Amino acid sequence: PCSASQPSSDTPDIDGLIRHVTVTCPQHPLFGERFEVLKLVSDRGPAWVTIRVPHGGRRNILRTVTDLATAPPDSKSAPLVSGSILMRVVALAEALRRSSQDEECQSEHQLSPETAKDPDMVEPAASNPASAGGDDSAGFVLAPNCPLRR
Repeated sequence: PCSASQPSSDTPDIDGLIRHVTVTCPQHPLFGERFEVLKLVSDRGPAWVTIRVPHGGRRNILRTVTDLATAPPDSKSAPLVSGSILMRVVALAEALRRSSQDEECQSEHQLSPETAKDPDMVEPAASNPASAGGDDSAGFVLAPNCPLRR
């Protein structure tokens, strides 16, 4: 029997149930014909499938002669995910990481009584060159501890 058959793109139906198979082995007498599947695992074993033939009868045929057969995985198989999909996943992961860092910086630098007492988080406004006019009403300003966004 044929073992190098190509799987058909229409073998599984949308709901995931296999209702029809096509004989894909050129040496098989039913080559090219499509049949209703009666049993995915025949009484003869898992290597066989039971189909309904045109005159209404049943017939067991080897899976390897149908589009149910798949090529064995090897190093030449097509990749499971394309490069463009991987690049989009990487871009999404980077965006999520940046967003997470931004949220951490914002939550760490909220001015509160606890934050105002932490010398690593804030510095007095008088030492800030921007408030050189002597106006101490500005209170405290944030020290630039967060990395700048690129």
